[in-house]
Amino acid sequence: MKIMLLAGHSATGKTSAAKEIARKFDCELILERAIIDKVVERKGFARARDCVKKFGFGPLLEETRAETLKAIKESGSEKIILDGAYDGGLPDYLRKNLGDAELLVVGVASNRTMRRHRMMKRTGWQKDQAIKELKFIDKIKEKMGAHEVVKAADAKVKNKGRFNDFLSALEGVARRFFENNNHSF
Repeated sequence: MKIMLLAGHSATGKTSAAKEIARKFDCELILERAIIDKVVERKGFARARDCVKKFGFGPLLEETRAETLKAIKESGSEKIILDGAYDGGLPDYLRKNLGDAELLVVGVASNRTMRRHRMMKRTGWQKDQAIKELKFIDKIKEKMGAHEVVKAADAKVKNKGRFNDFLSALEGVARRFFENNNHSF
């Protein structure tokens, strides 16, 4: 089994690219955000930030790791795109608990202006609201260790604002990993 984990800030284009990569390379797409939302809902909350206020990061991350592992094992696929690493401990947890599975962590980055515009488009918010939300999410991701995942990534791809160029670069990484067994990035 091969798992390509996309990690990075919010609004960098990870999810849009993950959907395309999954389609082009016939991979199962697992969205970490959806798993977090499921855990949060099960705990009786509408938003992750409210769950964290009550229980802290630890319990949410532990449960999310277990659910992510379960989703991977139940997928039945030999090729998986895992979109999002909010948890700095997720890559090591997966490596420890997935036996012979190969995990490639890809750090995705983009500039703040582009992220702000993507957040504005996604939410319909004005510039100030988008900036405030991005800062809030970045702060939470930093506390959860997500930035460490990006720093230690096996490969890094930057979205410079031209989605097709970004997607092409990410497809190159996916091709080397899924099809060519080339792990030197």
